[in-house]
Amino acid sequence: MLQELASVETDRVLVILQLSGGNDGLNTVIPYRNDLYFNARPNLAINDSIAISGDYGLHPNMGGMASMFGEGNVGIIHTVGYPEADLSHFRSTDIWMTAGDGNDVPTTGWAGRYLDNEFPEYAEAPTSYPLAVQLGGGAPLMFQGPASQMGMSVQSMELFDRIATSAELYTTDNLPATRLGGEMAFLRSVANDSYLFAEAIQDASSAGSNAAEYATPNPLADQLAAVARLIRGGLGSRIYHVSLGGFDTHAGQAGTHATLLRYISEAVSSFMADLSTDGWADRTAVMSFSEFGRRVGQNGSQGTDHGTAAPLFLFGPSIKGGFQGTEPDLANLVNGNLAFGTDFRSVYASVLTSWFGLAPATTAGILGGAFPTLDLFEAGVGTSTANQTSLPSVVQIDAAYPNPAANQVNITFSVDRATPGRLELFDMLGRRVHAADLGTMAPGSTSVRVPTTGYAPGTYVARLTAGQRTASSTLVIAR
Repeated sequence: MLQELASVETDRVLVILQLSGGNDGLNTVIPYRNDLYFNARPNLAINDSIAISGDYGLHPNMGGMASMFGEGNVGIIHTVGYPEADLSHFRSTDIWMTAGDGNDVPTTGWAGRYLDNEFPEYAEAPTSYPLAVQLGGGAPLMFQGPASQMGMSVQSMELFDRIATSAELYTTDNLPATRLGGEMAFLRSVANDSYLFAEAIQDASSAGSNAAEYATPNPLADQLAAVARLIRGGLGSRIYHVSLGGFDTHAGQAGTHATLLRYISEAVSSFMADLSTDGWADRTAVMSFSEFGRRVGQNGSQGTDHGTAAPLFLFGPSIKGGFQGTEPDLANLVNGNLAFGTDFRSVYASVLTSWFGLAPATTAGILGGAFPTLDLFEAGVGTSTANQTSLPSVVQIDAAYPNPAANQVNITFSVDRATPGRLELFDMLGRRVHAADLGTMAPGSTSVRVPTTGYAPGTYVARLTAGQRTASSTLVIAR
């Protein structure tokens, strides 16, 4: 287990928000000064958008997101797509899930390949916690690795609540004392035993809590509230996948789309406010995607048909806020559709290198080729070579005493230059039991006292993070 913990070099979390059905980007990020937009949509154009720049506004139901944008916590990448876009929901979704090129769709997911690279022994020796969690749907292709599924899928929030409450999929109590009851008990026990991470989910959900109010009813808010509890509860998963359906708006789009955009704005705003209460927002990035956009012109059913490029959103304090990418060119359409400006795999490459810290060559291997990266994150959160000169060369934990400890432990560590620091303790299940931001650490030796009264006896790992460098040491709690 110590070797496993040593491989965890990042506590950053990526939450992937899937907008299923093909989100209408032009009625989400609205070119409110462009006459071509209004001419193409005489009944669907939005006239009262919330201006966030001189040329673009957000849908009026997205007030929370507009506020986040004003705070610099929303990045919008214009016209994201891929060459020769496939307008089949299923095929295009698979392309986004796998980072395929449209002609050759892999059988493994891009996130599954990333996790397999980080945890190569996972298929033979799974971790005690899920590396990735998907809420609200079937087992995602996105998390399929070369040898095994690298994440867990919870098909409904009702099932998640059951697991989080009892660590069981199905109750085996109060079944009839008959042959049928015995068979039901056996089948349910097998199902419960096969759900490897139920206990970890229950422990994290119980340890975590929500520190912000979430709107209800709002299916996306329910999912993100659960994700916040799991993150705060120390589950340890790298990636979460949530989804919101209903974006295939061929008819009567106005009301349906307005409701969906309100769900997104409410849910993401509450999620970030929730995680901001204890510093987790700084280590969490949300990235949206939809399998395609919609056509520029409205159809005869007061809706829009399958299109191509659309905006992609990133949320969080570590995001470089504002606009990037090629603005939609409504004067030069391709068969009535927007030309794409940014390949979605460039976004993935940027996340893998700048957020998760992979080397460019490793990222290229995962994505099946090298793609230009974007400047998506604030300086200091990535691990690009441009930032390496500011990192300390000495990061070490010098001592933990007393060791074994009873009620408290003093941890002494050293760095050779001023750098932001963070100290964490992990138990032998890989769960974070303590985390403290140390502010900017001065060069030299520093000692921090950590209360251990509430921790169970056993072996723990202390990890110091300074910039992008880490050091770890073991300590024992005994009473």
